[in-house]
Amino acid sequence: IPVQEFLLPSTSNVITALLFGTTYALDDPRRKRLVQLVSTFVLRAISGPIVNWMPDWLTEICSALPFSRMGAIRGARQALVAFVTDRVQEHNLTLQKDINRDFIDGYLKKIKEHHNESNSPFQEKHLLGNAVDFYIAGTSTSASFIHWLLAVCAQKPDTVQSRIQREIDDHVGRGRQPAWEDSKKMHFTMASVFEILRWKNPLPVTNARGTQEDTILNGYIIPKGTMVISNIMAVHRDPTLWERPDDFDPTRFLSADGSCPAKRPEEIMTFSVGKRMCPADKLATVEIFLYVASLLQKFTVFPEEGKRLPCLDSLDVMKTHPAVRNMRFVSR
Repeated sequence: IPVQEFLLPSTSNVITALLFGTTYALDDPRRKRLVQLVSTFVLRAISGPIVNWMPDWLTEICSALPFSRMGAIRGARQALVAFVTDRVQEHNLTLQKDINRDFIDGYLKKIKEHHNESNSPFQEKHLLGNAVDFYIAGTSTSASFIHWLLAVCAQKPDTVQSRIQREIDDHVGRGRQPAWEDSKKMHFTMASVFEILRWKNPLPVTNARGTQEDTILNGYIIPKGTMVISNIMAVHRDPTLWERPDDFDPTRFLSADGSCPAKRPEEIMTFSVGKRMCPADKLATVEIFLYVASLLQKFTVFPEEGKRLPCLDSLDVMKTHPAVRNMRFVSR
């Protein structure tokens, strides 16, 4: 089956359920439109990260050109904002005092609660921005990591896939769905999740930030207003932090007794660092675990019949998902 064509709609529904309290059928035109917009946004943004480093005035000029990469990115985001705006208006009309149906309900109540505060962070523009960011990160990024980990399982059936399936059989069985609580006992599976986050980060650097005041870091003076970019790739492939950093090896996160840290190690900077890191951090980790555990509970993943998997170890950091369109899922 074409993996990404099913993963994106599915992860999209996870996020729309949390944000809007609804899901969309596979053939629903609204669902297709959402996936199209987020795909356009992510592919254009990743294929041209230099736009994140341009001065604001130049970014504005490029964004005004509809045929430019920045124009496509802005157009996709504006369309997503318009979609979320419609959902917010619908929620305003049906808001109930004692029931929170979803994220929008909860945020709207916070806006009403703090409406007399002039500097309140709870404003509709922030609701729209947070919801769009949440949707983009929770849909595309999660689907990408799930796809990568499934491809690794197909490539390494004995060292990765069978070991994850053994943990599923031992701690979950076949009679119920895997739950996040199971992750506490499924150490190799969680180590595989951490490793895919380290090994295949879709962006080599973070979005640009700026210093709010003159700062001294390791003896270097960084003036106020300086653009700061975190080099995630350098950390994730740093040989002083990781043994054989270019290899996929979940065991690097396992201690001598076979246990895995309950929290993501701080050296994994997939979702950036600091107070402005991606809000979908925990959600993406949960999604990857549950999707992979649920699929491998029921299926064994193989390459497409008659074909070999391409090399997954490429250092091409601009790939959002592996060059493996189709994979076979055989019932266990």
